Amino acid sequence: MLIVGSEVWKMSRLLAEDVGLTSSAEEREWTNCLITEVVVPEFKWEDHKFMTRAEAWSNSRRRGC
Repeated sequence: MLIVGSEVWKMSRLLAEDVGLTSSAEEREWTNCLITEVVVPEFKWEDHKFMTRAEAWSNSRRRGC
């Protein structure tokens, strides 16, 4: 977890070496997904659930992605 104070610009990016490790076009497509960052007052990690890779694939296939 990274905690950054207010009034500071934040940025995320995918590292070229991470994208380069993909072995198929399908993996590259998913590696280049949007990075989402959320800033919420009173955010508590206990309230957050990470999606598993299996859930991500299952959800994307249902949506036809």
